[in-house]
Amino acid sequence: MAEYWQCNECEILYDETDGDMDERMCNKCLDKIYFEELKIKSNDTVKSVMDKVDKIIDWVKGERRNPNILRSSTAHYPDWDMKKKAYILPPNKRKNDGEPTTADEYNETWIKSKEKNDD
Repeated sequence: MAEYWQCNECEILYDETDGDMDERMCNKCLDKIYFEELKIKSNDTVKSVMDKVDKIIDWVKGERRNPNILRSSTAHYPDWDMKKKAYILPPNKRKNDGEPTTADEYNETWIKSKEKNDD
């Protein structure tokens, strides 16, 4: 004769073929709990992945250039900064961080260096 136990969740009688003795639950209740936990974990995973995708989309769509700067159509002309009302030297024209950033500042330092060399 088989032994029967009562499920802790639904209070239905089950034996060793219909449930788990360690958990003291029938297979139906175990499946319910397992699928609920699986659904919660999958939702968390989907949310975290979607958050990462949203960050990437924001980065791609985001404004990476200063909107106040008008880009020159040709490579040999500097860009124009509308707020400072001056031309901006591209990074490859600057020697280091202490160098001037606008074309006017660059011209002023060039003129000063010429004056020093002439003396």
